[in-house]
Amino acid sequence: MTTKERNDYFYVCALIEYIARETKNHRKNIVEKIGEKGIRKLLYDAEVNHCLSFEQVSDEISDFRTDVYYQNPDYLEWSYREGKLLD
Repeated sequence: MTTKERNDYFYVCALIEYIARETKNHRKNIVEKIGEKGIRKLLYDAEVNHCLSFEQVSDEISDFRTDVYYQNPDYLEWSYREGKLLD
């Protein structure tokens, strides 16, 4: 693993930690929400995103609401079908 790759992995891990703290969720939940495809994209974009603040990057990638765990099952089902959280 090159130094650049290590820096990118560290950046993505730190970003996940930041989002978890801001949303008061577990890191595991954040990683599951982002998904494998999203993690790969974050790693791909990490070199460019290093110059941005965590707030800017997290706003771009997270539409993460903590109250989703307390919603009724129908809401969660329809959110899943639509591919996003419903308003």
